[in-house]
Amino acid sequence: MHTISFAINYWSKGEIQALFLRHEGYLGAIGAFLKGCEDDEVDHNWVEHYLASSGLDQGSRSRQNSTSESLCDVLELDKRGNRLLPFPLLDRPDIYTADVHDLTTDADARDYWLDVFSRGIDKLASVARESQLGVPDAQERSEMFARSFRERVDILRGTPNAFGALSIRKLLDMREQCFAEAEFYDVYAKHKQKENEVALSMLPSIFDHLDTLTWEERQIDVLRHVLAGNILDLGASEVVKYVFFSDFL
Repeated sequence: MHTISFAINYWSKGEIQALFLRHEGYLGAIGAFLKGCEDDEVDHNWVEHYLASSGLDQGSRSRQNSTSESLCDVLELDKRGNRLLPFPLLDRPDIYTADVHDLTTDADARDYWLDVFSRGIDKLASVARESQLGVPDAQERSEMFARSFRERVDILRGTPNAFGALSIRKLLDMREQCFAEAEFYDVYAKHKQKENEVALSMLPSIFDHLDTLTWEERQIDVLRHVLAGNILDLGASEVVKYVFFSDFL
């Protein structure tokens, strides 16, 4: 790398500078790793986590946790038990991306969403703690989650590309990663169980209602309920207030 930089600088008389991609060596290493996994079981999926960058400021976690003078990027690969497949109705799954907003370049949207995620950290830590009532270190681990996620959100305010491309989906993935690092794997398990019980009790009346609708009305009603379910999953602030601070269930 030094030889190439020197040569380009010399022959261009200082007018051209050599630049190198940060991921160049990483991609080769990961490609070799995945190649060696081809004979492994196929019912899994690999998920990349870009944890830290040598390009971050002096006070960042990558430098605080550095064990040597030479700085390097920190990456992880998590092995998930279920293999992910493209949605079958996508016309071009090879070029599809689920990310609508590029928060790396859209400063206003980035500030908005980082504020949204930041405001919810303490509540999520409380939910995590309550999901493991009776476990001795649940309090300590919930605080660990809050510190870890808050630290990463703060880093993104100053360095939006610190962990690679930034989107709402990436923030959600990062939050789940922080949960997993603190050994919280499904903080809403109890809430889901309660919701399932209520939903099953209402199912017969829903079927009766659908039977009274025409085919067109039925499609609209189904879509309306799908949208409502997604609003709940996204945790919109007004929905959260309604669910947690009313007799919703």
